[in-house]
Amino acid sequence: MEWKSGKHAGTVPKAITPQVRSFAEKHGNDLQYVPLRPQPFARHHECYGNCDLTRQLFGGDMVLGYSIWNTKELFLSSEHHCVWRQPNGELLDVTPDLSGGNRILFVPVRDIGPDEDAQSIIEEIIVNGDTGTFFVLVESPLIEKAVNVLGDATARLGQLSNIAARDGKGLPNIEIDRFDRAMDTVDHCIDGYYIVARKREENQKRRQRRKQRKCARGRKR
Repeated sequence: MEWKSGKHAGTVPKAITPQVRSFAEKHGNDLQYVPLRPQPFARHHECYGNCDLTRQLFGGDMVLGYSIWNTKELFLSSEHHCVWRQPNGELLDVTPDLSGGNRILFVPVRDIGPDEDAQSIIEEIIVNGDTGTFFVLVESPLIEKAVNVLGDATARLGQLSNIAARDGKGLPNIEIDRFDRAMDTVDHCIDGYYIVARKREENQKRRQRRKQRKCARGRKR
């Protein structure tokens, strides 16, 4: 059973704008696009294990950091992520992604070299680490609620899925169902925001038309 990402899932920012860069600087300064090239053995949502296996097979290092996402120009989000540093020094994302793109926007935080205890470092991140953060781009209680629900749901699911992967177990269906319900709430909030925005725009146009008609009548007098 696979959890869903929601119909308003985030996408990779098309450009590194000052706003995107400022948001990413909460985590680090070396913001960059990283090519996405999933390995045949890589699994969805298991970036740590995928990178660890890749470096065992081909050398290089694991690089911990954050991927940056933009959701409908409504809010930015960061998600703790891991990519592979190739022996030539270049970064590569080896984990399958549902966005359909060929690159991610990534902020490296630290490398895990071949002589370090990757398992202990990753477990510390999973249990106590900062999984990510958000920045709302519009003023709306609905979008604030969407961000809060999304943040709580993704943090819980990310922690549980990584612990399950570490222990060689699958994630319980009840947790996947719980996450799906949260995504339904997020979608509902974003849909509601667009409905409110359209009504506001229609009301503004209606007021402008009334004002124009009033001015036209005044000129005729």
